[in-house]
Amino acid sequence: MLPDEAELEKISKELQEKFPQKELGLRLLSAGILLPFGVFVVYFGEYLYGATLLGLCGILAWEYVRLWKGARYAREFVLFLSVLAAFFIANVLELFEVQWLYFAASAALLAAVSRNIFLIGGLIILGIFFYFGLEFRMSDTNGMAAIVLLCATAWGGDTGAYVAGRLFGGARIAPLISPKKTWSGLWGALFGAAFFSGLMAVFLSVPITLTLVFWAMGCAFIGACGDLFESWLKRVARVKDTSDLIPGHGGLLDRFDGLIAVVLLNGAVMWALKGTVSADILLQFLKG
Repeated sequence: MLPDEAELEKISKELQEKFPQKELGLRLLSAGILLPFGVFVVYFGEYLYGATLLGLCGILAWEYVRLWKGARYAREFVLFLSVLAAFFIANVLELFEVQWLYFAASAALLAAVSRNIFLIGGLIILGIFFYFGLEFRMSDTNGMAAIVLLCATAWGGDTGAYVAGRLFGGARIAPLISPKKTWSGLWGALFGAAFFSGLMAVFLSVPITLTLVFWAMGCAFIGACGDLFESWLKRVARVKDTSDLIPGHGGLLDRFDGLIAVVLLNGAVMWALKGTVSADILLQFLKG
């Protein structure tokens, strides 16, 4: 049963009292460790990236299962990891015609073994995120550039939102769901995504066009919606963070919620319009 407005307000107050705000120093330290590792993985080799993405999605799934009292859903977790591993192997072996069979089979099996709609839906979304993330990096020559720009919109937006929210504060967007997210932070996210995407575009020798700027701002908005949705799920599950793996940030899911939304949107739109997910198509679009 979903909590009503009064229950959400009570949960929000309890979590704020129980978990004080994280220190900025811890956030910067964590980012300083994770960022170079991420750059290394994206730059050096497609299969290293694919294996890392597989491990990342495994951790994200573990955190997500924990939201719903994870010990009861061990079989769903094992099934999810098995499907992703099989899909990755099929991609490496270029058995592209059978890849979607894994997703169809996983959705059917999850529905058969679990009655938790939130759990089933979340794991299927993570599976699609894995597929789109794999295709953007490994399908074309512009794979690295596509992944860097997608990350720049999500995490540049996060950074802009954090800075603007701390500097200007103001009215909150959804105080019962995420008390610290403000409208000034949302504007900061839009401009932060545009700035960091432009910065990465210069580094990648990609022309800075109005299409790129507005695309980045649109992705930042979608990322903020993904962040709010994850915050709502945590309120429903009555937790502050999905885990404590990253000091100052919480769990990996707390860091990747916006990026998951951005990758899903870009992959879904491209699949609907072009019938495929391609880094080359994305870069051609951004060049105007």
